[in-house]
Amino acid sequence: MMNKTTLISIVFTMLFFLSYTPKLQAQGALIEMPLNDQIENTQLIIEGKVIAQKSFWNTDYTNIYTSNTIEVYKVFKGDSPIQIELITKGGWVGDMGETVTPSLQVKPGETGVFFLYDSKTQLANNNTALKKYNPYSGAQAFYKYNTQLNTVNNVFKSFKGIEDNFYTSITSKTKANYKELANKSFKPKTSSTSKTQGPSIEITGVSPSTITAGTYSVLTITGNDFGATMGKVYFQDANSVSGQITALDTQIVSWTNTEIQVQVPGDAGTGSIQVEDAEPTPNKSNFSGLAYITVPYAQITILSGGFEYQTQHVDTNGSGGYTWQMFTDFDANTAAKESFLRAFDTWRCETGVNWDIGATTMINSQQRDGTNIIRFDVGNELEASTLGVCYTYPSTCSSTGTTYVIVDELDIVFNDDTNWEYGTKPAVSPKTDFESVAVHELGHGHQLGHVINSNAIMHRSIGAGQNNRTLSFDDIAGGSDVQLRSVSIDAGCSSTLMTNHSCSLSVEEDELNNAISFYPNPAKDQFYINNASYVNLQKAVIYDISGRLISEHDLSNQSNTKTIKMQNASKGVYFVNIHSDLAVITKKIVID
Repeated sequence: MMNKTTLISIVFTMLFFLSYTPKLQAQGALIEMPLNDQIENTQLIIEGKVIAQKSFWNTDYTNIYTSNTIEVYKVFKGDSPIQIELITKGGWVGDMGETVTPSLQVKPGETGVFFLYDSKTQLANNNTALKKYNPYSGAQAFYKYNTQLNTVNNVFKSFKGIEDNFYTSITSKTKANYKELANKSFKPKTSSTSKTQGPSIEITGVSPSTITAGTYSVLTITGNDFGATMGKVYFQDANSVSGQITALDTQIVSWTNTEIQVQVPGDAGTGSIQVEDAEPTPNKSNFSGLAYITVPYAQITILSGGFEYQTQHVDTNGSGGYTWQMFTDFDANTAAKESFLRAFDTWRCETGVNWDIGATTMINSQQRDGTNIIRFDVGNELEASTLGVCYTYPSTCSSTGTTYVIVDELDIVFNDDTNWEYGTKPAVSPKTDFESVAVHELGHGHQLGHVINSNAIMHRSIGAGQNNRTLSFDDIAGGSDVQLRSVSIDAGCSSTLMTNHSCSLSVEEDELNNAISFYPNPAKDQFYINNASYVNLQKAVIYDISGRLISEHDLSNQSNTKTIKMQNASKGVYFVNIHSDLAVITKKIVID
């Protein structure tokens, strides 16, 4: 295993020379909630538009929530006034913020259908008389409209046809027609694109075609008829199955009739981009055709004052980083604790992020209190569809005319109702792999966002029996980029630079890890296990990515090279556990 100093240098050298290689594992922190379950269990289903937004502290001044005013157009279930308040987790008050990943986040101007239930959240200084609701099923509670494409999307589901498909998907389950509020006449009809002969705007190229998100990286879009006035650039939403997000006006670096330069937003993912002209040609669509980009990794950004800001870590414990503390009940669950610590070391040893584990704590809630908590939820605190959540508590700092966003604190909560696999053996359905989810949530703590790649650690969702405990090149590159600025860019305002964590394996693990190599990798019909130091090996056990045992091979009394036959194996990633008489390590082999 490479030490962090060498690795960071290698990563940033390689980024200039290597093209993106697709990752081959699948993880996330959400599982799909069926639409039928949402309809049956929610109190209120409404169609509406976000018309206003403001964040507040709770009455204890420990957490921040955002009040989103929704103008209601239709009611599919329950009763609703013309306006309601949707309370979502996280937000920004003054120079302090809170981000909750995953959670529902909406923006003013967005329209769609909301699944809601009565809110008991008490907010300080929020004196409106509007009825308050929470999102049912968390991040999956909002089905966002794209009227230009006539589609509806949430985290997992996509519908083509707002009125003739999505509406009926709801009313067929409620057994009742929707109620349209008398003074509203909103009709989600598509734009004029369906009546034209095609777009007048043409995208002829994008550069670079592989680009990172949330890193201030600039995408150049070339083409024709973009217009002289700045319009809009749309990216694929990494938090949705096929939705779009819009680049901020402040992210558009330049705009001419033939070229646009735009920073890639933090929530952008692999997929299509599209341009909208601010001054469309008569009888022609003001939307371009689609072009495509690949986003290997994304970093969490903070939106403030119309700008997106990167975050960075600082020294909060006097030892160069952050001290995490396990709630006593979590600590007492030995299997969960050991699984979490393996995930913890995965990040520390690859990127150098300076995290350590301190004494246990009796604090059993996530809040801005100066303590970085690791815990299970209590009761129904997390929705059944949410496996884990990372809470980040940032604050802004202005130094020498530059605004910095620093991470003050982190908390992680896991769902205690999940059927977890805690052990070193890969999870097999119906169990969900705890270590893989922990690696994902710690990735959010490392300030990495979601990507669109069902085989990636930072993909938004997970299936039971899927396993990914090993960081890819892209995960390491994204985390190392955050780490590099955290140890080198002084944010000022009394903050202190983070220092790199020094990670080492046990003597036995280090000896085994250094001795064993696979070649070729990727392989086809067979590969070789090379034992360079003649360590006393016992066996090699091979699993596929779903945790299914593929084969077991005796390595005792072998020469320094063992041939492993894989003629009948499907293409994909396989995990190989190498057992010596003193240690066990896991390595990956790709069968191509």
